[in-house]
Amino acid sequence: MGLKSVAFVLFVVVAASYAKSLANVKPCCYPDKYEISSGTQAGLSRNGRGTGYSIQSVSAVDATAMKIGEKGIFFEEDGTAHEFRNIKDYAKKEEYRIDPKGEQCEVEPLEEDMPLCVPENATFSDSSYLGNDSLIVDSYIYFYNYPGYVVGHQSVGVAKEGCIPTSYTFSGSLGKGRRRTDILTITGFYNYKDGISDEASFFDVPGYCETSVNKNAELWELLRYKQVPIHF
Repeated sequence: MGLKSVAFVLFVVVAASYAKSLANVKPCCYPDKYEISSGTQAGLSRNGRGTGYSIQSVSAVDATAMKIGEKGIFFEEDGTAHEFRNIKDYAKKEEYRIDPKGEQCEVEPLEEDMPLCVPENATFSDSSYLGNDSLIVDSYIYFYNYPGYVVGHQSVGVAKEGCIPTSYTFSGSLGKGRRRTDILTITGFYNYKDGISDEASFFDVPGYCETSVNKNAELWELLRYKQVPIHF
């Protein structure tokens, strides 16, 4: 057997072994109760008009109570800042979109399931490390091809030990026709804390949610693109 033939056989064997090793890496499940901060940069384009925004926020996740609470600052392209809170109560199937400064609140039906794990249909991509080989991160990738709803590529990064979220990206489009929106969003997670220090600040629903309506529809239209269409 010639050298080229031997090299080809070795390549096939190595490639097959690598593919098998990737197949053996299964998506993990996130911690049950924690706080985590995040920073998001995003760019959107609809009907030839583009915009960008950024978000700095901290979230609390309680898988037992089936709640996710988020509070932070949304920055428009020109730097205009908006404070916001968001409470997702998966047990009650309700989402509260809150403007603390204006004391406005909108209650929406919550149809999605609470994200407890990296989706089962995600494919393991690779492992890498941050810092001086101090944190091993596993990356997963998955694709959506539902024309008219969502088409694109999404990836998540999680710490190998503990399945703590480290990053999230999405590039693709939502909708169709004149309502099609092209999206690129990148989120990095940091300052993970086991447990939740002040549950009331994340999960208590303000009294004015029973009587008011959140009038900043454009803000929430943009916020929904932060993690599309499945959360970390």
